[in-house]
Amino acid sequence: MKFTLATAIAVAASAVSAISPRAVTDTEMGWGKALAGDSKACADLGVIFARGTFDPGNIGPWGVDPGAYPADLAGYVVEGGSEKCALSMGVVIDAYVKACPKAKIAVTGWSQGSLCARKSFGVMSPASAAKVIAYVSFGDPYPVWASGKKFPSIPSNAKQITFCESAPTDPLCGSLLSGWPTTATGVIDHLKKIWSNVDQAKMNSAQKSALASMIVQLPLQASKQLSTLASDIKNGHLQRWMLSPQHFWYGLDGSTTKAAEQVVAALNGSKKK
Repeated sequence: MKFTLATAIAVAASAVSAISPRAVTDTEMGWGKALAGDSKACADLGVIFARGTFDPGNIGPWGVDPGAYPADLAGYVVEGGSEKCALSMGVVIDAYVKACPKAKIAVTGWSQGSLCARKSFGVMSPASAAKVIAYVSFGDPYPVWASGKKFPSIPSNAKQITFCESAPTDPLCGSLLSGWPTTATGVIDHLKKIWSNVDQAKMNSAQKSALASMIVQLPLQASKQLSTLASDIKNGHLQRWMLSPQHFWYGLDGSTTKAAEQVVAALNGSKKK
């Protein structure tokens, strides 16, 4: 799914900070020059984004290294969010704060990427955590993992900006859906069915391409995790697997624009302190 949060933030912030808008592809390394020692490349606000399961590239002007974070289903259903992703994000944030000591940071993520972003607070240094002005999440599965995994606290200086679809609900961050099968193979068949019938009317070409990949990859990767799925069903954690179409609406419903506005407000507020 083509996600544009970081670009939306850059555009909205351009009037109030040193950030300027830039084009976005699936893979961007906008922090590269600053990390290489070019202080002129430092921004007032550094935005780092962790993509969701199955997303390509790293998504966004500054993203988590795709080599360190494959964004596969195993990282989500086994680890409750990729540990490698959290490590990569925490390390690169530390490096950016060291290279750009005046910069503020926005830590963002969608889907599994939200879990990665949340976990990164346990990796980055206290000095870096103090620079984070916002934690932004879309479809954050934290509620369905909170009882089974220990997550680090988000510092009070980081404004928590969360988006979760409610009409109809995104079950990974909201209410439990009824009518799902209670066997591992039944769940996989159900996922195949709901994803094969997704309405593509409002999707752009990139999203349609991502959907085509999802229809193939989701059941394929889920079939490799049958024992984990069966265990989750047995232990009352089926909701972790309810990857419904609503989970992919955040790039279509204006959430990214709202998030950008709130991040800019948090940045401006941090300058007054």
